[in-house]
Amino acid sequence: MSEPVERHEPEPELAFLDGLEDQPSLDSGELDDLFAGIQGQVEKSGARPLNRLAEQPTNRRRLFGLLCFGLILGGLGTLPAGYSPLTAAVVMGSFGTLLVAAVLVAFRPIYVPALSPVWKVGLCVVAIVAAVAVALVPDLHHHATGEVPEGAFLWHAVPCLSFGLMAGLPGYVFLRLLDRGAPFGRVLAGAAAGLMGNMVLELRCAVGNTEHLVLGHAMVVAAFIVGVVLVERVIVRALAARRTK
Repeated sequence: MSEPVERHEPEPELAFLDGLEDQPSLDSGELDDLFAGIQGQVEKSGARPLNRLAEQPTNRRRLFGLLCFGLILGGLGTLPAGYSPLTAAVVMGSFGTLLVAAVLVAFRPIYVPALSPVWKVGLCVVAIVAAVAVALVPDLHHHATGEVPEGAFLWHAVPCLSFGLMAGLPGYVFLRLLDRGAPFGRVLAGAAAGLMGNMVLELRCAVGNTEHLVLGHAMVVAAFIVGVVLVERVIVRALAARRTK
């Protein structure tokens, strides 16, 4: 004798399907119009050359992002005179590891479980803390023998801060072109760009004053992250609210 078939009650999560039969159905003409509208939007989006960057596979987008930062850093040439390889390994290795982590987390495959926002925000906080910590350790800056002009107050940090932001900006823009709108994508791109700007300053700035390093170097990371948050929350939401009116 065959075993009795065990019957299961329908799952409550699928209960909403029972009411679909009562919903009005679309005729063939309406379905064709709907499909044509969607297809037109897809073709319009795909026709833009820059949109093809975001359509690349995740691993390829990660590679492109890292190559962009590698080209920026590689264009600086050799280490400055007096910069010991061990110090360079500690400083640049720390910043580089955090930069790679930011890119990998920003471009995460959809088939992998999503990371909690706490981890993403924590990575940005660690990037800022690492930049400040490096600036506060004098032993890491023996090669920088330049002095801050007397009476310069905070203005001595403005040139390095501006240069660091400009050095990281191309990387930030490129990461945004690769992004598909992932949550915290802007913030992670800002963290990576800030770290790149800090790495460039570490190799090009000749001033080793702690105050200068904190305000002119470490603040590049903070400025990118905080600036991105402000832009996202203030400008983007203001534009979205204006469109709904």
